[in-house]
Amino acid sequence: MVEINQALRAGYRCANDGICATPLQNSASGNGARAMHQNGQAAHSLQADIVDVIRQQLRQGHYIGLEFADARRFKVGSWQSGPTIASTHEAQVLTQVEQFLADHPSDHVRLLGIDPKAKQRQLERIIQKPE
Repeated sequence: MVEINQALRAGYRCANDGICATPLQNSASGNGARAMHQNGQAAHSLQADIVDVIRQQLRQGHYIGLEFADARRFKVGSWQSGPTIASTHEAQVLTQVEQFLADHPSDHVRLLGIDPKAKQRQLERIIQKPE
């Protein structure tokens, strides 16, 4: 599992399959993630304000959820559900959010803070807007 996460951070979708190893697409400015180039490989890195929001939500005991919408769905407010990250480990949550952003480069992505006891949304924030 660790090797797969390291391979994902290095900018590949698959760890050991040469055919499947494809560089992740990077979105331009205006996204919640910015591209960092190291050794010719691209990786996503969340902006500091988004990392702070995620940390704050985790400190409050909230789960992190994600939703996405293409341009058409965004205009009418029809968001599609993404994963709810039940982990309380900051590194795991940040890695999963970064991977989700990389998997949805042309979609709007919204971050949710979910109170697991009340089962209510405590935060909704758009963290990625495509060009």
